[in-house]
Amino acid sequence: MKKLTPFIALAALLAVVGCGGDSPSASPVPTVVPESWAIPRLAVSSGQVFVGTPVQVDIDVTRNGSPAPDGTVIELLSSGPGALFGFTRGNLTAEKGFIELRRDAQVVTEGGSATVFFLVADDPDQEGDQSDGSYTIQARVRTALRSTSVSYLPVAAGDSLVLTSINPDRGPYSGGQTVTIFGVNIEAPVEVFFFLNGRPYAAEIVNVVEGYDGWIVVITPAFTGEDSSIEQRADVRVTVGLGSDNEQVGRLLQAYTLLPSSQTSGPVIFGVSPTS
Repeated sequence: MKKLTPFIALAALLAVVGCGGDSPSASPVPTVVPESWAIPRLAVSSGQVFVGTPVQVDIDVTRNGSPAPDGTVIELLSSGPGALFGFTRGNLTAEKGFIELRRDAQVVTEGGSATVFFLVADDPDQEGDQSDGSYTIQARVRTALRSTSVSYLPVAAGDSLVLTSINPDRGPYSGGQTVTIFGVNIEAPVEVFFFLNGRPYAAEIVNVVEGYDGWIVVITPAFTGEDSSIEQRADVRVTVGLGSDNEQVGRLLQAYTLLPSSQTSGPVIFGVSPTS
């Protein structure tokens, strides 16, 4: 029995060494890095407009510091004092109506960005202005949240001409761009001039929609003789009821931006309507 003892001990030692060599080492637990979502930009085209004027809302979204993947859902919510307000499809350039306004909405990103339009209107079943005041627009993507605001002013009562907005509000010095001017108490015939550095440039009238909530479609003129290498802003002057007892003049100051030729030498897209 004593002779077998060394052999038994040796076999046990080899078994221990063999088992130690065959045992797999424990794999390290991977570190989970949470995704970082952000909304670096939530911008409105104007912070103060008249009731009935659509406002463009631009949203940029990032994930881990890079533009969010296409199709990322942005949840939008609005709040304010009015009865009729919310997000609408398109900027109402072609058809200006106050329908399907939703206080909440969803849009999806493309190239890390998305655009929606916001509108406040007076309730046609009530008299007077009910919708003027400050409105909050909130955007949420996953854990990211951002808010902005826009102030709506009451439209002047009576038959006074009020120009509310121009869309698009920028274009080339060469002209030829279709632009819509929105206003209150639009009456034909009309004339439209763009003023740059005190010089008038006549626009071509394409269409006039008369009424309390009316609009004028024009073709922008060529701003010849101007320094097209720099960005400048032109005033817009509109005369309605031209030659009649109801002739009135309205102005949008610094309302139309002329872009340098270096930015308009190739195809340029200023917006899409409708967006859905």
